[in-house]
Amino acid sequence: YEEIPGGYLPPFYPPDFPPPGNLPPCLDVEDVQYFCTPSGLEADLYLHDHAGFGGDSIKALSKTPGVGVTSPMSHAPGTPYTIGITGHYPGDTVDVGLCFYRQSDRDKGGYYPCCKMTLPLRTPAVSCEP
Repeated sequence: YEEIPGGYLPPFYPPDFPPPGNLPPCLDVEDVQYFCTPSGLEADLYLHDHAGFGGDSIKALSKTPGVGVTSPMSHAPGTPYTIGITGHYPGDTVDVGLCFYRQSDRDKGGYYPCCKMTLPLRTPAVSCEP
């Protein structure tokens, strides 16, 4: 697919983040690339685990009413996490809530540590509707 221009705003963290002192946040954004696919707009998130949290999976959800976010796949660190965005207007800023975790922790069941961050994505001013 051909990359289309878009951007993102600085991510923000829950009120108890960023961590105290000069600790890096457990998740940071290096780049976001957008693509039009047959199923609509896709965003590839390049994330960086500065703190060595060791997460290998991501859960994404939309924090913008009416907009859907799907995260069909999760990858090992270093490769992009791909999410689909639907129901937005081209050029809208969509707030995506991310939870970054270790699959092995989740597989144990019960509560598992999850690094949370909200990433405002500035969607491209291009319609990807099929």
